[in-house]
Amino acid sequence: MLKTLEIFFKLTGGLYRPERFRILVLAVLMCAGLGLQVFNPLVIRFFIDTAQSQGELGTLYLAAALFIVVEVVVQILDGGTAYVGSDVSYRITNGLRSRLVRHTLRLDLGFHNAHTPGQLIEIIDGNINKMSHFFQRLVVRMIGYTLLAIGVVVVLFLEDWRLGVAMGAFLVIFLSEHSVLQRIPLPLWRRERRANEDLYGFMGEWLDGIQDIRTSGAKGYVMSRFHEAVRGKFRATFKAEVVTVIVWGTSMFIFSLGFAGAMALGAYLFLGESISIGTVYLVIHYLGMVQLPVRYISHEVRYFNRHRASLERVQGMLETEPVVVDGTSRAIPPGAVPVEFDHVSFSYFQPRTVLDDVSFCIEPGSVLGILGRTGSGKTTMARLLVRLYDPVVGSVRLGGTDLRDVPLKEVNSRVAMVTQDVQLLHGSVRDNLALFSPEIDDERIVNAIRLLGLANWYDALPEGLETHIEGANANLSAGEAQLLAFARAYIRDPDVVILDEATSRLDPATEAVIERAVSRLLKGRTGLIIAHRLQTIQRVDQVLIIEEGRIREFGSRQDLAADPASRFSLLLKTGMEDVLA
Repeated sequence: MLKTLEIFFKLTGGLYRPERFRILVLAVLMCAGLGLQVFNPLVIRFFIDTAQSQGELGTLYLAAALFIVVEVVVQILDGGTAYVGSDVSYRITNGLRSRLVRHTLRLDLGFHNAHTPGQLIEIIDGNINKMSHFFQRLVVRMIGYTLLAIGVVVVLFLEDWRLGVAMGAFLVIFLSEHSVLQRIPLPLWRRERRANEDLYGFMGEWLDGIQDIRTSGAKGYVMSRFHEAVRGKFRATFKAEVVTVIVWGTSMFIFSLGFAGAMALGAYLFLGESISIGTVYLVIHYLGMVQLPVRYISHEVRYFNRHRASLERVQGMLETEPVVVDGTSRAIPPGAVPVEFDHVSFSYFQPRTVLDDVSFCIEPGSVLGILGRTGSGKTTMARLLVRLYDPVVGSVRLGGTDLRDVPLKEVNSRVAMVTQDVQLLHGSVRDNLALFSPEIDDERIVNAIRLLGLANWYDALPEGLETHIEGANANLSAGEAQLLAFARAYIRDPDVVILDEATSRLDPATEAVIERAVSRLLKGRTGLIIAHRLQTIQRVDQVLIIEEGRIREFGSRQDLAADPASRFSLLLKTGMEDVLA
């Protein structure tokens, strides 16, 4: 239990400072409510003892009125505590959610390839929601119940030291036993969280590929996998619940024994005339007050273990360090810069090498065309240039500066990559082009739209830049989506542009429009064009042919085309598949 709280406060450290006032209000409300809860039974004890000794009727009326007023105030304070506790909980856990999202965005592409979108959603949203529940139902209430138990022990000790010692000893023994028992189901709840993430991960995969699943007739396979994942979650949850119920029942049995012992002690002291009948009531009432939080905590032990597993998953993600470390020491020279790969080798997974001792240099303002079959390493070179990965051996330089020494923010602003898989976001046209940057004004966006061949499309928009785009469901042709991606890159005004198979799925008419946009996008910039087809590299200054991660040919396009022995010359005559096979 203490370990769970330790993890929670470690994860949320630094998020409490902005909420200091609300936490102070929460503490005041909680302490006031608990103090009155401990005080009210003393009023009843006074009422009983006064009635037994035939005290004045007015005194009894006054005690009854005081009890009612205190009870009403307690309910008001409890409501305020619940409200403020929920508010603080959501603020703190939303801060943690933001921290987790920022950390996830810092992690390299290898991490994201190893986790499905469904798994990440479950960790970032599902587990954080459980932490909010943990704070509201457990942290706040446990602190309150702990203070309540301390108050009860203190009052009973003042009434009779034997009652206070007995109650204190019982609570210490019970909580120690409870702390040991609640560890038993923890591994089962860890398995339950993993099963839950596997289920969400699978659901994310099949929802993402629903079109291919329906057209290929794979619905039966998907349902089989789905039932398997659901059965795995059911088995994991069932085992964890059964063991938790057994632990809870054992704890309650032990508490009942202690409850009976405390009542016997109260009866013994009363018969020995050490305490009054009102004090006997006080003991019984306080036992009931202590029993409620103890039963609650024992019942919530299943949530403790669930939350512990969730906390550990969040902690594990936050402790995952990015392989690509942000550089801080050097800047890239301004303007179009040379691009250099210096003896670069790279592997996603050992021992398979994707790039093997790759070296070449692109002069400032010139364009390189990279040719190769699928899997030869073309896209990997582009990923290294935008620092989605770092080389295992060698270095990638812009303007003579190793990218590992350059801040990622500067790399992102100086290098733009456009692929054929255009990612559109749920948002306005402005949001999709400026990517929510407040530094890009509307005039700049509209100029880019018209310059790159989207004028007719833009003029037809009902609300201009405010027109909403429904992400992947946007009613855009492949060419329009591609031109939007070009405009997105153009607006950033990069110095290096990478076109990764950007025109490989377009019809000839649309490709002509795209080619004009490419010319404007590459003007005055260093460029790389990665393609499977010859039509996409007619504008390049240099050609690089790569096979199985190694450079097979590199040189001026004109020189290679004029050399009948070159692979590029053969490619022009016979086609890429024949030459690169």
